[in-house]
Order: sequence, then structure tokens, then C-alpha cells
Amino acid sequence: IDLQAAELAALSRAFADTRLRIDRVDGAPRVRFDGPAVEGVLRLPRADDALGIEAEFTRLHLPETLPGRGAEPLDPARLPALHITVDDLRLGSAALGSARIETAPLADGLRVEVLETRTDALTVRGTGEWRLTPAGERSAFDVTFDADSLGRMLDALGYAGIIDGGECEVRLNGSW
Repeated sequence: IDLQAAELAALSRAFADTRLRIDRVDGAPRVRFDGPAVEGVLRLPRADDALGIEAEFTRLHLPETLPGRGAEPLDPARLPALHITVDDLRLGSAALGSARIETAPLADGLRVEVLETRTDALTVRGTGEWRLTPAGERSAFDVTFDADSLGRMLDALGYAGIIDGGECEVRLNGSW
């Protein structure tokens, strides 16, 4: 399969002018993306493969969600293990740099074993869990933000010009 889309809608976001190619390698599906906001390869597991989804992106620029749409509900227990690397990750106006995400399935959710992003201005490291309980979704994360300059960190996160300088380490340990 080889498709060219003027707009590819995925993850409640729109990716303009994106080519999508799907083929098989060693019996497993492989999806290639190529566009201004996304370039990379997603390898899906074979039915008998417990390794999970592997993704390698040169760039993954996640635009803001489409107007009037939040993130589509997702049961984290239905996700396989995820092994994701990105050379250039952006979330809206936040430039997060290189990224690595490693997850493992739980009976009722997903454990984030590694969440790492790195730019010259900011390093983010975290772990956590995302569960679906009878009471609803529950998440608990421990995330550390390190920067030589709080001002540069805020600039990278899309809040330019608020503060100048200031070495910082911010730790967020929260659940919701």
C-alpha cells in the first residue's frame, strides 16, 4: 500500500501532505511515514510476537489536537509494549529534541519504564503508570526536568521570553 494524503488524521491530530507506505518484513507489518511533520518507520508485531511495537522517527512533530476534539479514549491495557525513538520530537510549540520511550503492558494498563527527551536547553526523564480502573483512568508519573537555564527550558517548551537564565531542576511526582 502506498498512499499520499493531503491531510492524514491520526491521534486526534492532522498531519499535512503525508505519504504512508505499508509493507511486510519477515511477516510483520511495517508502516513508513514521510511528510513535513512526520518521518519514520513503525514496525508492528506479528500475531505470535510479544516484542511489541517498535518505532524509529527522524522527526515527529505532533501538532495541536484538531479543533473540537480531545484525545480519543484509549484503553492502555490494549497496548503492547512500545519501543519508540525520535530524533526530533515536538509537541505543539514545545521542542523536546531527541526522545526515547519504553513501555511494558500491565494487566490493567501500561507501565512507562523510560521516558526521556533531550535538547541543548532541556532534559526530561520519567517513569510512570497509566491504568484503566473501574473508577476510570488513573495515571501516576515521576518526571524530572533539568536545565542549565530556566529561561531556555521555558523557551523550548513554548513559553518564550518569560524568564532569563536560572539553572533548575524541577521534579513532578503526581497522580491523577
